[in-house]
Amino acid sequence: MYEPEGASVSGRPVYGYPAVLLLASTLAACVGGIIMPVVELIRHDLGISATAVGILVAAHAGVIVVVSPFVGRATDRWGVRHLLGMGLLLYGVAGGVGTVTDSYPILLTSRVLLGAGAAAVFSVTTVALLAMGAGRDQDRMIGWRTTAMTVGAVAWPLLAGALGAFDWHATFGLYLLGIPLGIAALIWAPPEQPRRSENCERRGSTVELLRRHPTLSAWYAMTAASGLTTYGLIVFLPGRLAQAGIVNPMFVSLFQVGLFAFAGVIGAVFVHIAACVGFGVLLRIVWACRAVAFTILALSTQPLLLLAATALVGISNGLSLPVTTLLIGETPEPTRRGLAVSLAGTALFVGQGLTPVVFGPIMHAASLTTAFLVVAAGSCCILLLLARRRIADPRIAKAVAPR
Repeated sequence: MYEPEGASVSGRPVYGYPAVLLLASTLAACVGGIIMPVVELIRHDLGISATAVGILVAAHAGVIVVVSPFVGRATDRWGVRHLLGMGLLLYGVAGGVGTVTDSYPILLTSRVLLGAGAAAVFSVTTVALLAMGAGRDQDRMIGWRTTAMTVGAVAWPLLAGALGAFDWHATFGLYLLGIPLGIAALIWAPPEQPRRSENCERRGSTVELLRRHPTLSAWYAMTAASGLTTYGLIVFLPGRLAQAGIVNPMFVSLFQVGLFAFAGVIGAVFVHIAACVGFGVLLRIVWACRAVAFTILALSTQPLLLLAATALVGISNGLSLPVTTLLIGETPEPTRRGLAVSLAGTALFVGQGLTPVVFGPIMHAASLTTAFLVVAAGSCCILLLLARRRIADPRIAKAVAPR
């Protein structure tokens, strides 16, 4: 196995820097999830329509899709320190606006700015964690990032719901954590040299990146497909559970918590899994799990089988996120890593945004069973494509390449 020596950032001790990056990763994972528990309270209190509150919830996602590539190019030029700090500060200030306003236009504007901050946090934390080590150290950090994101996806909405029981404005206070994290990032992140060059514009373009590294297109498509299938499960699993007679919100939530819990556990031990199994095998396991899981979801209404299907999707997420992150982050040269990673964020949110577009028409034309079967068939197609090609760890190629 390829296992170069681990490295500290710029040769300096990092102290609390990894903790800042992992905490920031939890925030990046639940930009919309924090306010989901109080959506109805906001709609009722402000007297706005369901469509208006839906735009409020989803505004950040569209911004992340658009802004992420610009964040990536900026990261490649100027490094992570200031972008991470400023992104976290923008996240905290913009997200915290909801604690003090009852104005829908101001809230909507703040959500747009929050999306820009979240785009920076999502991409830059990934680049920073990739740069903190090599080999198993890198696997460990990216696995921990997966765990941090899944823990955040569960913990922050639960805390938001508890605060919302007192006042929906209090829920927005959770975003304020971005402010101390931003200050800590500016203090602890090591200084970096700008990477500008005469041909930076040409080399930094998305088209040029994909032309030089065509395999990235496959990893972005896989990232989008992963976002689509996972979000489809989160959105439409309650409908299948209702058909199984499970309608109590507490029990429904346990299924979704289980989804993230399995992913978090896999992320925590990913370094040991990656030491034993290659990336190609892991990706095949990912899509085999999804194929089996969505077949079960389509054909069964037995609670234990539905729980097993949810666990399989959680396991696949716990493997997919670190593997695709490493494949995307290590395929290009380090000076293009920011753009490469940022496009993964774009792909992920595009996949999530396509969920109602893909699932909705199938459900209306046929049924939820048919929609799940389509996802299972799509997962089988991806599995067949993966079975036909060899997927190598790009770090190995870099290690043996002539210098």
